[in-house]
Amino acid sequence: MKHINNFIVAVGLTLALSAITNNAHAQGSNMQEKVKNYFLQTLKTKQNEEQQSKDTFQRNKTYTTNIQQLIKNKDIAQNQKMVWAAWCEANRELNEQKLAKPEDLQKGVKASWNLPEALEKNAVMPYYYGVKGSTAGKLPLFLYLHGSGPKEHEWSTGLILGNRFQDGPSLYFIPQIPNEGDYYRWWQVAKQFAWEKLIRQALVEGNVDANRLYVLAYLKVAMVVSVLPLSMPTIGLQLVQWLVANH
Repeated sequence: MKHINNFIVAVGLTLALSAITNNAHAQGSNMQEKVKNYFLQTLKTKQNEEQQSKDTFQRNKTYTTNIQQLIKNKDIAQNQKMVWAAWCEANRELNEQKLAKPEDLQKGVKASWNLPEALEKNAVMPYYYGVKGSTAGKLPLFLYLHGSGPKEHEWSTGLILGNRFQDGPSLYFIPQIPNEGDYYRWWQVAKQFAWEKLIRQALVEGNVDANRLYVLAYLKVAMVVSVLPLSMPTIGLQLVQWLVANH
């Protein structure tokens, strides 16, 4: 009888602990869903507002939420992971043109983004997005900006140079300027829209090292590359090194 009683007590404790654990898991899942929905709604609002005009895009509005939860010191790391998972989930659910899956950079696989009409008329940005070397682990991401000559020639040269640089394993994003003439400037707002989108989506994919984001610019006399603000609500610091290949 004593053994039966001990067994009942043990089962009771196990069920109680299981209920506590399941309840904590449910609360955590519920909070992650709330955070995800906030991020998704914010991304949708930001998407709609920024595509209305250049002024709205440049205003760089700050978004806030009333979601609050007391967190113990021991739970900070766990909640950081939860918030990041919610951010990634929201980005995946957002209806937008996604970044192409990276293939071998030597293949020169092309993709393109349509940039907002309000930021630049008839702006389609072709790009190469490829990997060099092993795809294991998190890789540095290089954004290569071509020079100001005829854009088809400059873009193809960027692919050649990107493959030639001895920096693998790495990821390369090599865009072509959408329009020439007065729009042949990488710092203009439509292009800033593309850079923010690139970094946001690349980090969400999980194969990019947020501390190794680089820009390579092929400079000519009339071309200036300026530091662009990273305004998306990512977690942690992003270190961006601007490397200029001055030929």
